[in-house]
Amino acid sequence: MTKIVGSEDPVEISRQILILTLEMLVVPRLCCLRRACARAGRCLERDVAGGSVPRCWRLLLPEEQALVLQLFEETARAELRITGELPRPVPRDDAHRELMAAAEEIMLRYFALQPENRRRLRPHLAALGCARPSPAPPIPQRHAENP
Repeated sequence: MTKIVGSEDPVEISRQILILTLEMLVVPRLCCLRRACARAGRCLERDVAGGSVPRCWRLLLPEEQALVLQLFEETARAELRITGELPRPVPRDDAHRELMAAAEEIMLRYFALQPENRRRLRPHLAALGCARPSPAPPIPQRHAENP
């Protein structure tokens, strides 16, 4: 159904998915020392070839890296679920459900890097709830004492 896009090199694919995982967790905006990444809120080292890990990955503490790797590993299983090679399991609890949803969103973003995959991804986005428009924010009410 949906194919892996980009490089055929598994190291490069893993690097791209790691970058998307870091972006999902807002790591480039919060701790990247590269000003352009922090301002853009995303990793701008994505197009740099060479298989090296992003700078912001090296700045994370070991505990934080372990959490990122947990999401990264779930993303590998999400790829198999999206391509239909693995059935969708029943989540153990709310935390596992959120982890699965985040991993699937990362994989969908990765697949969507290739334009020919975007049309096929629409049902998956709808199933995740990403296709629904977000509700309008509430209109603030004026206080009587502050006209």
